[in-house]
Amino acid sequence: MAVRQGKKIEAIKILRETENLSLVDAKARAEQLQFKLGLVNPTQSGQSGCSTSAFVLAAVLSVIYLVLG
Repeated sequence: MAVRQGKKIEAIKILRETENLSLVDAKARAEQLQFKLGLVNPTQSGQSGCSTSAFVLAAVLSVIYLVLG
């Protein structure tokens, strides 16, 4: 299948045609298949929360510094 070959877009097209799924649902199904087959780590499929958390922490610390400073 296209998912095993790393062809995510092709897999989405096939899923849309064969299972009559919306683009969003077909993309989600393809990503589920990638994860189940061990082809992708869950953190690779989206933006890492670590960088966002670091940004928020830096912003909070900056505000505390300005208030107490």
